[in-house]
Amino acid sequence: VAALTDFDLKVQVAAVGALARQGAAAIGPLSEALRSPDARRRRRACEALSATALPEANGPLIRALSDGKSEIRCAASRGLGRPGNAAGIAPLATLLAHADGATAAAAAQALARIGEPAWPALISAWRKEGVAAYHASEALASQGPRAVAALTMEAAADAGTARWIAIALGRIGGPQAADRLRNLVRSDDPDVRHAAEQALGRLGVK
Repeated sequence: VAALTDFDLKVQVAAVGALARQGAAAIGPLSEALRSPDARRRRRACEALSATALPEANGPLIRALSDGKSEIRCAASRGLGRPGNAAGIAPLATLLAHADGATAAAAAQALARIGEPAWPALISAWRKEGVAAYHASEALASQGPRAVAALTMEAAADAGTARWIAIALGRIGGPQAADRLRNLVRSDDPDVRHAAEQALGRLGVK
């Protein structure tokens, strides 16, 4: 663990790999390293915990999301952003509205990597508006065409999120998204219509 803050960057990287290879046996020492006053050690500990890819790493990484340093919060977010990692969804979703833009963006990217299990949390963030809604839209758009059907169902169920759905569909693109946007253009809500029209314009279709 001491090598995580070695003056030689190569030694630090090697230490991360060596600790990760220890698997579950490294979780305890790495959890303790997250309490270090040295931010470099805490960041490298997050990286090593992430590299283990073990469910046991979730707890320490979730605690690191509240670290006072942006770089630590971002490293912890990346560690939690494993495909299907349901344990990371709720704590990451709380960071979508974080005042630090890098932290909010890292949480959104992690939720995007978790994939479909995180979609409900991302859709829920649209109801908060503001920066959380923006980051959620970016994360959902990154899911590509496979998210179009789910977004369409949400638009039908909750008109309040339709504007953000139009924005996400515009970023996803493709014939399926364009078809859904044409439906949103007929919305009674002027904000939704405007967002859908803008999205269709971005796609170069009518």
